Amino acid sequence: MMFLAVVSLIFALYISRWKYVEQIVVIVISLWLSYESLLGIRQLFGLSSSNHCMFALTGSFANPGPCGGFIAICTVIAFSGVCKCHKSGKLRDRVLTLLSAISGGLGVIVLPASMSRAAWVAFFIAGAILSYMYTPIRIYLKSHKLIVLSALVVIILVTIGAFNLKEDSALGRFHIWEMELRAIADKPLTGHGYGRALGAYGETQAHFFQISERSMSRQSIAGCPEYAFNEYLRYGMDFGIPGLFLFLIIMGLSVSNLYREQSILTCGLIAWGVFAFASYPMDVWQLRLLLAVFIGAAFGGRLVVPNIWKWVMVFSSLMLAVVSIAFWIPDYERKEEAKYRWHEEQRYAGFGNTNDVADSLALLYPQLKTDFRYLYDYGYALHKEGRFLESNIILHEGTLISSDPMFYNIIGKNYESIGDYKVAEKYYMHAHYMVPSRLYPFILLMEMYDHLGDTSMALEYSKKALALPVNEKNMAMRKLRDRAEVYFLTYKNM
Repeated sequence: MMFLAVVSLIFALYISRWKYVEQIVVIVISLWLSYESLLGIRQLFGLSSSNHCMFALTGSFANPGPCGGFIAICTVIAFSGVCKCHKSGKLRDRVLTLLSAISGGLGVIVLPASMSRAAWVAFFIAGAILSYMYTPIRIYLKSHKLIVLSALVVIILVTIGAFNLKEDSALGRFHIWEMELRAIADKPLTGHGYGRALGAYGETQAHFFQISERSMSRQSIAGCPEYAFNEYLRYGMDFGIPGLFLFLIIMGLSVSNLYREQSILTCGLIAWGVFAFASYPMDVWQLRLLLAVFIGAAFGGRLVVPNIWKWVMVFSSLMLAVVSIAFWIPDYERKEEAKYRWHEEQRYAGFGNTNDVADSLALLYPQLKTDFRYLYDYGYALHKEGRFLESNIILHEGTLISSDPMFYNIIGKNYESIGDYKVAEKYYMHAHYMVPSRLYPFILLMEMYDHLGDTSMALEYSKKALALPVNEKNMAMRKLRDRAEVYFLTYKNM
């Protein structure tokens, strides 16, 4: 609703042909960029705390990746404003140029510290296009081909360096894209349904590791991502190839329209589109808001209609924005209240007060049913209260929108609790294939067969658990390995 409201509002402003609208949009973005950059600098110097315990710089974002993407996109817009308006003698253009230059400079200072390779690539590609649009560099490069060749060599070396900087992360990203392409190929025309991309990812990855023996290095990079890390492929998983192409068409038309209008926002949208190839901007409200601004400006700025129709469309767009906000505000308030109550229940459960937690969480279901973390907590609370069949219903809903194998582990424990051991084993093994480097499914199988008195099978699963590599810095994994090791040493000679 808020996305629709912003698109409608910006569309109305641009179609009205109000001559100051783009300058105001760029000034607001520049001020926002300055705020995020200054906050990032304060975090780097320890004057403000970041929002992630493992990273010094996050701005107002939850982690540095989206923060880097936002800074890259807005910095490109700021430099576009400088390039377009610096020769103008008008006061408002001088103000815009000065503000854009300052905010862009701050953005360049902070961007490297974000450690976001996707943001760096987005910035350099959009920056190169910006240089081509507003500077005589293309003429210079035509007569200096050796410099072009040298630049290509530097780009290749920088790319290799960026890859090696976080090699496991890069390989993991390639693996994610392969799984997503496989998920699209599974349902190419219809997709898996809106919001079910990650559930489809988990099922695809489980099938990938189940049908064939994969190398240990391949198993070690497989995880359960909370985001698709490619917006185009996510829409392909949700809506099939038609949805993927529709998103590409909207992006292409938006870039084309902004370019024809010689808009300052053109290269900002290009940077957004590049960043979306390797990140998750649609899951971050700041980046989602920027896309709404780009789309509204792209289609409002290019639309030419008779004067009477123009004002009809302006009025209709403003009304649509008002109605969207009117629907969004109460829904947002209900969800925020539900989240607060959910976190309160988590806190009480952490203190050992687990009485009636499931019934309390059940009241929040209408507002939070699309949050996989809530569904897991709700399903686990039902499991703890012995309501195993009800728990499985909720946990199965979670498997549709999440790639986390813990849903299947708890479903397996539910079936084990009601005595259906074969079905429990099936779910434990499915959880294993979803993320084959995790020990927990094998530990559950080891303990289940030990409970059944089948020591040979329990030992078999303990050996499988011990064969998996363990990150020594991960306390939970070390404890699981110790459980398997103690069991193996205790019963191996019996």
